[in-house]
Amino acid sequence: MILCARRTVRWLLPLFLLGASLAAMVKPVAAAADQPAHPLPDRILVKRTGDAVYTAAQDGPAPTPETLGWEVLSVPPEETAEVLARLQADPTVAAVEFDYPILPAYWPNDPAVLSGAQWALTRLQVEQAWDISTGAAITVAVLDSGIDTAHPDLAGRWLPGYNFFDDNHDITDRCGHGTHVAGIVAAAADNGEGISGMAPQAILLPVKVIGDECFGSYGRMVKGIEYAVAQGARVIVISSGGLMYQQALHDAVRYARAQGVLVVVAAGNQDSRAPFYPGSFAESFTVAGTDTQDGAYAKSNYGEQIDVAAPAVHIYSTYVRDGRSDYTYMTGTSMAAPHVGGLAALILAVQPAMPVDQLEHLLRLTADDLGAPGWDEEFGAGRINAARALQTLKPVAQIAAPRTLYLPMVQP
Repeated sequence: MILCARRTVRWLLPLFLLGASLAAMVKPVAAAADQPAHPLPDRILVKRTGDAVYTAAQDGPAPTPETLGWEVLSVPPEETAEVLARLQADPTVAAVEFDYPILPAYWPNDPAVLSGAQWALTRLQVEQAWDISTGAAITVAVLDSGIDTAHPDLAGRWLPGYNFFDDNHDITDRCGHGTHVAGIVAAAADNGEGISGMAPQAILLPVKVIGDECFGSYGRMVKGIEYAVAQGARVIVISSGGLMYQQALHDAVRYARAQGVLVVVAAGNQDSRAPFYPGSFAESFTVAGTDTQDGAYAKSNYGEQIDVAAPAVHIYSTYVRDGRSDYTYMTGTSMAAPHVGGLAALILAVQPAMPVDQLEHLLRLTADDLGAPGWDEEFGAGRINAARALQTLKPVAQIAAPRTLYLPMVQP
């Protein structure tokens, strides 16, 4: 898949909820999705002229920490028009954008009618991969609703993290989605409790960008990505998104990838090829969903943005229910993305210096081809295969020459 050819760019004209009079004041910086979404009436993103403004079509380096520079402003809704007018007239302002809501990409399921707990680990041949790696010492940031810090399958597996929804250090998950995603990535193994994660010795960095009511915003995600990179995460897992393009979010994803961080994103559950961000950014590593029979998950988004696929249906993982640690099944591409994030941690534990483009290549190269031969819109390069990825990597790790250390000598 050629990354630079994966997107079509159109101008953003956010006319919804706040009205055309407000939208006319916004300095447009890039493209729009085909479907509308309501902006948040009390939050505005601002970029000053001293900071580089990158468009979706611009070539060249991604923003650095000094030039990313997006500010998130909280504004009383009744003052939004006045603030936008003032920012529009300010010569030090390069760009102004509305903030948009994000929602988790999952559909909850009743565990009483489901069976086959953790079928996905068997399908992905994870047990064979564990003979080579368990993801030790690799930090995986989960940008979600926080984590159940007391869960027996997650205790001792996480760093303190940060809450960008409430702007404090309380990462307690009262939604449940973040705990479920985190367990898929790195729940403990061999502890006599519940489940095992894909990378049971990886380190979780909970970054709370989704609140207790299970919704968040682009602006919080932007800050969460910056934070995860600064804290040394090698992989970022994002199992949420929205329908509108936003330059600030695109800048953040480009920045993370430029810093060598793999940004793994759920494709979304609209059964559509319409854009769903940040999964529709070329710099994201976008994951579609598969079912228990290796078919396409019925609600998974599809299209040129799909890199690989992973299990998304009837996924059993850690959960928090009314403040109590628990387990449950969920379905959605929210569950597919952390399988890929966990596999990336397994790989990086063996080859910690692997560049992000080679990591992406290895994930695609070793996937099981499903659907039409070769890359296709439903599965991308195919459904990931943990054993093949690690077994392909293993002999490469024994080669001393730095130039041949990472890419396996296998033809796609």
